[in-house]
Amino acid sequence: VFFPLLFVGGGAASGDTGPFMGGWHWQNFSYSVYEQIVGISLMLGLLGLFKVVFNGQGKLVKALSDSTYTVYIIHAIPILLVTWSFHDWEFPLLPKFAILSLPTLAVSFTLGWLIRKLPLASKVL
Repeated sequence: VFFPLLFVGGGAASGDTGPFMGGWHWQNFSYSVYEQIVGISLMLGLLGLFKVVFNGQGKLVKALSDSTYTVYIIHAIPILLVTWSFHDWEFPLLPKFAILSLPTLAVSFTLGWLIRKLPLASKVL
């Protein structure tokens, strides 16, 4: 309710968005406070949602969780391998990033899992 009232009352509905863009205006201050309240509310709401809905681990998530430190250490290698193998692929950057993220994650966690299966590495990692 506050968001539409702020913009209508602050003059943005009539096209005057200048006071919202910065400076010592009550519109800018109000919008900044509004953004902070919404951000904190979203964070608390998501924490509560994940606590209730996603509060458990299956076998796959447990294996991924156990391999995260190893992936943290070696993640540069799979990133370089996957991106290098697709360097000739002419495609817009953002969709290319989205498409290549999944195989990079799969390679990273598979490699991390395999490294953790080595006898000496399992004691350290």
